[in-house]
Amino acid sequence: KTPVNALDSECQGDAGVGILVGTSSGVAAKVSITQNTVVNYQKAGIMCWEVGTSCTISGNYISPALGAGATNAPNGIELMYDGTGTVTGNVVHANVCSISGVCGTDLVNQQQSCGIMTYEASSNVNMTGNYLTGDDIGICLGVDPGRISTSGNMVNGSTYAGIEVYDESQTVSGNTISNLQYGIVPISDASNFPATVHYSDTFNSVSTSCYPLQ
Repeated sequence: KTPVNALDSECQGDAGVGILVGTSSGVAAKVSITQNTVVNYQKAGIMCWEVGTSCTISGNYISPALGAGATNAPNGIELMYDGTGTVTGNVVHANVCSISGVCGTDLVNQQQSCGIMTYEASSNVNMTGNYLTGDDIGICLGVDPGRISTSGNMVNGSTYAGIEVYDESQTVSGNTISNLQYGIVPISDASNFPATVHYSDTFNSVSTSCYPLQ
């Protein structure tokens, strides 16, 4: 298992994913993705997924292609399907979905883009010290079986919400959430996956600090 390091580079692509890390069955990958500029992607800036994948993602600037949201729901950083990792000190900007009839204000039945997203990620994901600005939702946590540590992040100017917790229970603390409508949104749309959030965060110019949906 040799660490793979992406250092001091610029990555531009006209479609798809900027940086993708995945593993085959029975294979482990430990990857460091540090100090990159990842721009002009359509779907995801940095994606880490599958069992055995562990990513250290730090100090990157991540922003999608202008107009990418018209055909995709771009996300800045994704940890998915049993992938795990540490996400620290990144600047993630302007992940917005504008697909007509697909994306919109309904946080349960329509799609939105996320600055950082976990979905069925492995335990021990740690995200701290990130600056997320101008995304639809700053941080999206979805159907993760274990604890996701979310602290010390700054979320500013999201279209809809600062942090969304979807069909899972989490504790979020020490984040600063500013200049948006909903601070934290727990969403339960499956009876066997209730959403519960314990939070201790700072809210500035936020209309509603916690807005539960079903």
